[in-house]
Amino acid sequence: MPDPEAVAEVGRDWMHRARANLGAARIALADREVLDPWVASFHAQQAAEKYLKAACVIEQVRFPRTHDLERLAPLLQTDWVLPDEQSLAALSRYAVAGRYPEGLLEGGPDPTWSDAEEAVRLAEEVEFGVLEGARSRGVDPVVDPGSSARSTDTTQGPESAP
Repeated sequence: MPDPEAVAEVGRDWMHRARANLGAARIALADREVLDPWVASFHAQQAAEKYLKAACVIEQVRFPRTHDLERLAPLLQTDWVLPDEQSLAALSRYAVAGRYPEGLLEGGPDPTWSDAEEAVRLAEEVEFGVLEGARSRGVDPVVDPGSSARSTDTTQGPESAP
């Protein structure tokens, strides 16, 4: 059985990376003159994916190499509070949509700013659910200052996040 603190540290590292993606998504929403909606949508999807993978690490569940959030969420115990499968599937499409010219891959049309705002909102919902789930399992999402990852502000839920 793995060392619980080592498991927690790997989970925190995933959460740190997820937080960076969510930060990039928020910056893209704020700088619409320079960036495109696909940038915010892509980073929102990446944040949600990494948060879900952090939860899998904490639960010590092996997860597939996938960008499909609706394949990751069911691997977790049912007490993780996450968006529904349909919402996760909608967010999953941004792993591809917009990163390539429309029609090149099966990602669908480029996201709009409204799509990007919804993607960030869903990623924030995943963030909140994973942080709460981690805490309830005795894993402090805040990383020690001497760790390889940085601190995670866990005081805001999706409604109050910047």
